[in-house]
Amino acid sequence: MSNDVNDWLSGGGTPWAKFTNRGDSIEGEITDMTMRRALDFDTREALTWPDGNPRMEAHITLATDQRDDAYEDDDGTRVLVINSANKRAALKDAIAKAKAKGIREGGRLWVQYTGDGNPSRPGGRAPKMYRMAYKPPEFTPEPERSRSEETGWNEQPKRRAPSAEPWGGRQAMEDPPF
Repeated sequence: MSNDVNDWLSGGGTPWAKFTNRGDSIEGEITDMTMRRALDFDTREALTWPDGNPRMEAHITLATDQRDDAYEDDDGTRVLVINSANKRAALKDAIAKAKAKGIREGGRLWVQYTGDGNPSRPGGRAPKMYRMAYKPPEFTPEPERSRSEETGWNEQPKRRAPSAEPWGGRQAMEDPPF
């Protein structure tokens, strides 16, 4: 699926990761990560904090095995938006459990909607609760050799190519895949 002007004009582009029902999950390899200004869902206006600073959210692109017939040429790419305190806390917890310093492209991420929390105010909407698991990218121990003019042969670690087969088929409320 491309992100060209024609996709934008037709209302297409990369589909978002959706969590409609308790137990919905997504998993895949991280292919891109960006920070963007948070926008109001209804007005599409940029959101700010009370002090005037812009509200930001993380957009994490995942290569998944999910396909949706509503999207022409769907290749399984999904954008996960980290735009709530609950998603952020779940991601930080997953990073800590993986003993990683942060997420990286080539890593694997699994996210599951586990249910609703308590509204922060009477009449408010209940926040969605999530759990996540993260697995950092793997590196092969085999060195890649390159010729250096000054020192002769150098050995540098070689990164293993991303897996060609994303995970799939997880059932609701299952344990993380790793």
